[in-house]
Amino acid sequence: MTSKLPLVQDLEQLFSLLHGPEQDATPGEGAPKHSRTIAKLRKKIPAMVLGHFDRMRLRGKKPIAPVRNAVCMACHLQIPRGHLVAMQRSREIDICDNCGTFVYLDFAEAFGSE
Repeated sequence: MTSKLPLVQDLEQLFSLLHGPEQDATPGEGAPKHSRTIAKLRKKIPAMVLGHFDRMRLRGKKPIAPVRNAVCMACHLQIPRGHLVAMQRSREIDICDNCGTFVYLDFAEAFGSE
């Protein structure tokens, strides 16, 4: 059983395809190498989530990051305890109060199981 939510996996895959080493550093200069895969992923992701993801990318920020040891790995600031508890209960993707990045708890990492 994978510990990551399907939405988290889709967002991470989309980000890696858009910003992988084989992609140009400047966006908009022709079609990406994996345009079909990117298009399929974009169709699977809800419009509101995709809009926030794209806004974060255009600002040069990482749009998705894990939470490790109660710290957002995008901004490296601590997530408030109440927010962490809510994330553990819902097991859904959330937004960091500090930087606005989508954050998630990786339960396999958090509990030491693979």
